[in-house]
Amino acid sequence: MKKYQFAVIVALLFSLPGLVTPASAQNKGKRGASETAPANRSKPEPPSSQISDIQTILRNRVAGVLAPDDPCTMSVPITVGTPINGSLATSDCLLTNNTYIDYYDFQGTAGQDPAFFPQEAGVRTRVEGFTSDPERGIDISAIDADCNGNVTFRQPAWSSNFPVELGPPGVGVKGRWRMRFPQGGDFRPASQNVGARISGGTTGKNKNGLDFGEYQLPTPEFIFPENQVAGNPPPTANFDDILFLNNGVGPLPFLSGVFDSTQVQLGIEPNPFFPNQLTTQLLPFPAAKLPPITCTAGTFASVARGTFSSTPNPPYAGIRVTLDGTGSTPPNGPFTWSQIINPGNPTILAVGQTASGPTFTFQAPLVGGATSLTFQLVVGGPGSAVPASAPAFITVPVIPPPAGTPPVIDAAATWAGPSTSNLIAPVTGTTITVDSGAAITLSGTGVDPAGGTLSFTFTPDAAAVAAGIVVVPAAPGTATFTAPVVPVLTASQTFTFLVTGTSSVAPNLTGTATVTVIVNPNTDVITVSNVVYRRAKGRLIVNCSDFTPNVSLTATLDIINPATLVPYAAQMGPIIPFAPGIFSIRFTNIPPPGLVTITSSAGGIATSGITFLR
Repeated sequence: MKKYQFAVIVALLFSLPGLVTPASAQNKGKRGASETAPANRSKPEPPSSQISDIQTILRNRVAGVLAPDDPCTMSVPITVGTPINGSLATSDCLLTNNTYIDYYDFQGTAGQDPAFFPQEAGVRTRVEGFTSDPERGIDISAIDADCNGNVTFRQPAWSSNFPVELGPPGVGVKGRWRMRFPQGGDFRPASQNVGARISGGTTGKNKNGLDFGEYQLPTPEFIFPENQVAGNPPPTANFDDILFLNNGVGPLPFLSGVFDSTQVQLGIEPNPFFPNQLTTQLLPFPAAKLPPITCTAGTFASVARGTFSSTPNPPYAGIRVTLDGTGSTPPNGPFTWSQIINPGNPTILAVGQTASGPTFTFQAPLVGGATSLTFQLVVGGPGSAVPASAPAFITVPVIPPPAGTPPVIDAAATWAGPSTSNLIAPVTGTTITVDSGAAITLSGTGVDPAGGTLSFTFTPDAAAVAAGIVVVPAAPGTATFTAPVVPVLTASQTFTFLVTGTSSVAPNLTGTATVTVIVNPNTDVITVSNVVYRRAKGRLIVNCSDFTPNVSLTATLDIINPATLVPYAAQMGPIIPFAPGIFSIRFTNIPPPGLVTITSSAGGIATSGITFLR
């Protein structure tokens, strides 16, 4: 397997969220008598004797208390969300000596993050590095560490399948990649490390102990909010938004990367942590009050652990991939699977769509280049007695199919079942068992690595041809046939159908799959017409029907014959005049039975109660 090495240079400037707001919104800022009026105003300032009254009025306004003698009226109200372009409209406060004062009243947002105040200013953000394979794309994202020492590659990724420079005679330097994010962008929460990995690649350990396929590097600099107006009080640095300071990163020693953490979580590598050496919340914390901790340390009732398997591995288009969560705690779930869709990823589970069960199987999609698909597993949750676990992420590398790969075909047979009731689900699968004479539908689907469309043919085996089965083409990709009638008391018959899918792209490669249909013999059916006991004559009459050829029926009563010490029993004869399949028998001078059981030589059985007459 090819191993890929990285050399990563990270130039990531984090501007932390929540505090990059107008200085006025920080302080409910106001411009009053003690400040200089705009230069284009020619109105005299109020006398000093009135300044204290004006300041009192302004303080009351800021506090939301309107004095009845307030002489000021706002000509243009400024409220939360009011757009401001250029100079602010001012309010004129006409005082008793015909002087004026202009003031501004800005309303803050009580610590919330409204969309009309910019909260994130991640500019000039870039991640750069080198890889040994310029033909493979790169996934780039934050590396998160929680308070239990788990290290994960943040999903969705900041960038997925980012191209690598091919070098001369093409563009750039061979093997180099430079990810420059758009102006702005949301990189919250701030991470201690930034990582990159090969898209669609696998990760592991070299013999020297270094990881291959992924690399991470510490974030070199964090930029906190700064004043937007010189001279204003500096905004508070929001350390509580840095989760590795707020929650800690768990027990020592630190795991070296995502691969090691995944191996420990799956139990493949031993737990290296020292239980008495924990990195918890930073104390003393550089804030006015301690922020709430958002991660719970310790042993959990629910732990999600997921793996994937495919043959071959890594899979390509059409190969079945199985996600397995049975290594989780508790191992019987319940389980919820969802897909984390990175930009450019094929969709297996749409946004908001989930799958349940301990395993989830899907068919690998066709990709133009090696791609990593990411799935999330959560154990427990709402509607369950099991508390929800922290999510576990499973990365499935999918590669383009090798040259000359034929179509991958899936086939199935479907039977509507012994009843047309909507309460009975159809029987479908690659091997199904049906009744004699059942109507069967064959279907074929598949993935063409060449990107063409597939046409399907359905070929019965020699046994099916000998049994007279005729396969009739139906809708595209389907065909139908009627199962033969297998005689009663004979063995079931098995028929195999070859489903062939042919690509529309030259050289028109084909792929095949087989479907097996097992046809059971006819079952012997006994239908009881009537069972009548006449008390006055001590006579029992039993009438029934069974249309299986050459069958014989026996009627057995649930009372003991005192002469033989076994239940009364006798073989039933054909009715007179003779009618094929119609049987009758009379018992005379016997006490009234409670139940009659009729059995046939073809394996049928029927039981009936008694109708009593005089």
